[in-house]
Amino acid sequence: MSIRADAYQLCKTVWNSQSRDKIRDLIQSLNRIRIPEAGVRTETDLSPSFGYIARKQDAQVLGYLMVDQERARLEKGPFPHPISPLRDQERQLLASAHNQFIQLNEQCVAPLTAELPKCTKAIDPYSQFPYIVPPDVSEGDVLAPEAIQSMATSFHQHPAINMALRSMEPVVDSLTEDKYMKAVLKLNDSFLKAGALDAPKFTEITFTHSQDSPERIIACRLAALICVRASLATLDQLIYQAILSKKLPVLNEDNIVRIREHTSHLAGGGLSIIYQPNEQAGITDLGYLVLVKCMSLKIPIDQLCRVEGINFKFSQDFGETVQVELREIDENLNPFGPLLDHI
Repeated sequence: MSIRADAYQLCKTVWNSQSRDKIRDLIQSLNRIRIPEAGVRTETDLSPSFGYIARKQDAQVLGYLMVDQERARLEKGPFPHPISPLRDQERQLLASAHNQFIQLNEQCVAPLTAELPKCTKAIDPYSQFPYIVPPDVSEGDVLAPEAIQSMATSFHQHPAINMALRSMEPVVDSLTEDKYMKAVLKLNDSFLKAGALDAPKFTEITFTHSQDSPERIIACRLAALICVRASLATLDQLIYQAILSKKLPVLNEDNIVRIREHTSHLAGGGLSIIYQPNEQAGITDLGYLVLVKCMSLKIPIDQLCRVEGINFKFSQDFGETVQVELREIDENLNPFGPLLDHI
């Protein structure tokens, strides 16, 4: 079994949660309509602001909690619009679910944070969100304790964790907690700006510095940390999508119009695909995970991918189409897997 296969099994346990349907229905309602200050939601009370802003955070359940917490500031933004707060029970429901995401993440990286506590924030996918947890949040049931423990045990075998623990040189240990976090976030941004089809300049250190140089040692540690962080984010996204649906979107021969590009580079693999939306493939947000299954090609594709670019189009030949840029996810849930072999 791989970390990815174990994550799929974990997602199946989510479907048995008693609160799963409540969370799914709440998120769907927030995506569709605004919450009035008082009274019952109505289909005529339309305002996409709450759900739209929440989804742009790419932070799963936490995105909705952040909009609720920051609504006063958001209402004064460049496009002012009233945003009503969550009800107390709704806030509690989402907060309890998010706390389980945090519990899972902490257990998954426990061997790493025990040895390198200064790296804890750097590998936390939610560390840049200053969320204040409401008092007396109840314990969630989206993830059973035994399921969390099983997934954590699997994640402990992640090669990036082993790589980070091996690079214990003093030059790296001189970095502070804040420097670790800033460096990893900056590096993550460079990967996103380069896009799924290319590698950032960071990978050039492979050709310009020897393996025992301080620069290469630091790069090795940072590469391991960004891989751990990205893998945790992928795991969280899988669980989040399991709350919303029992099936991942699928791109295959039934809906793909054209595979524009399929490339591999020092930081991973990427795909550029044009497809026609249907029941199998309804991709609307960056950060979503999809399955690409094209077995009829000379080089068959059967891969989990992360959406990193979306462009909606219309043509006379095919009608509405969507062009997506996808980053391939490996068996360790790592979108930057090859990086560990080259840095």
